[in-house]
Amino acid sequence: MRLTALPSEVDTLVSFLVWLDLAHSFSGYVDFLAAVSREHLKCHFSDPSKDYRVKRIFSALRQFVDKKPQCMSKDLWIRDAALVAIGLRTICHPGELCKLKFKDVKFGDKLCWVRISSSKTDQFANGKFIPIEYTDSRYCPVRLLKRYLEIRPKTMEDQPLFLSNRGKQLTVGAVGAIVKRKASNAGASGRFTAHSIRIGGATAAIEAGLSLTQIRAIGGWDSKAVMLYLRS
Repeated sequence: MRLTALPSEVDTLVSFLVWLDLAHSFSGYVDFLAAVSREHLKCHFSDPSKDYRVKRIFSALRQFVDKKPQCMSKDLWIRDAALVAIGLRTICHPGELCKLKFKDVKFGDKLCWVRISSSKTDQFANGKFIPIEYTDSRYCPVRLLKRYLEIRPKTMEDQPLFLSNRGKQLTVGAVGAIVKRKASNAGASGRFTAHSIRIGGATAAIEAGLSLTQIRAIGGWDSKAVMLYLRS
């Protein structure tokens, strides 16, 4: 997909807003949209910020974190928001997300480091660290993770990071159910599975301008298999 700057296509604007929420700051979206609208009107272009798809992405992002279903506990909703945000940002396999330990997360002054201890392409289990930057967005992955850790039951450091309601390690099937629940609550249509986290993370990254080399490094691809995810 070819993305243009000015005049901006609606798809360009939507793609940028999604990445802005995941990696930068969604909190200033009102000022951002006002600037987009002003520049387009100044050049006598139609205003893409008024498109219904742009309005829907705001609604979806808000519902993703804010609007908990009445039948679900607040603690599980907080856990699920953190899990999906961290999964998208690290572009990891659902199984890797399940196997994350409490000790695999380290908070620094400017970055949060998430250690993926092993993966299918890491034959010697050397592991890798993925940096996640802090932002001022209330939907920042680091902020959502810290919020979850505040309510997470206290355990030993070698216990799973994301716990089931019984205090056990989540299964890939459970992650799939979480993704479907979040997508449904956000009003998104389509087929969603646990792997949608990895696909969504890779797609958002490429649309935000990251190179294939960067995405392969983050996601742990050692071949051009990443293109299958981007086509999806």
